[in-house]
Amino acid sequence: MAHRISALLIDDDARLGALVTEYLGKHDIDVAVAADGPRGLSALTKHRPELVLKHRQKPRQVNNATGGVLSTKGGIVFGGDQGTFFALDSRTGRPLW
Repeated sequence: MAHRISALLIDDDARLGALVTEYLGKHDIDVAVAADGPRGLSALTKHRPELVLKHRQKPRQVNNATGGVLSTKGGIVFGGDQGTFFALDSRTGRPLW
């Protein structure tokens, strides 16, 4: 059996989330979905994904702390938006800086 990759999709569109989950599931990628940035950051500690995908949300819904997210294999999650930048431990969600 092939190794399945774990992913986290942060998206406010439930229909798009379902489509992405179904499609990636057929390609050995298990997807957890979070409806917004704060839930996405919480899900990082719960699911410990190898891949994080974030769809750009409507401007009025973008949280300054989660405007962009990049996950690394080294266990660090970077994020930021318009002057805000942070790094988190992907296993604990603890801020690194």
